[in-house]
Amino acid sequence: MSNFFLYMVGAFGLVSIGILGCIINRSLTLKLQSVFLIIAGACIAYFSLGNRFGHTRQILLYASVILIIFLFIFLTSVIIYSKSGNGKITDVSEKP
Repeated sequence: MSNFFLYMVGAFGLVSIGILGCIINRSLTLKLQSVFLIIAGACIAYFSLGNRFGHTRQILLYASVILIIFLFIFLTSVIIYSKSGNGKITDVSEKP
């Protein structure tokens, strides 16, 4: 296996763990940590695409990766909103 494949698997792994963490975790600290995992995965994808392709194609490929990530985030938020019961969002803040 090439290094490019391993970098991309690692990047998508970090992004998927970050998305799951944003969905599952209720505390703000853990959600912020999950957002940093998403950013780290996106940065790894950006730099590995830059080493593999030229700069113009790197920007286009990175934009497509970010678009796919935000599409998955949007779809999961729509699914959570539809399953939350009658279209109402319940309060998930932490109670002391």
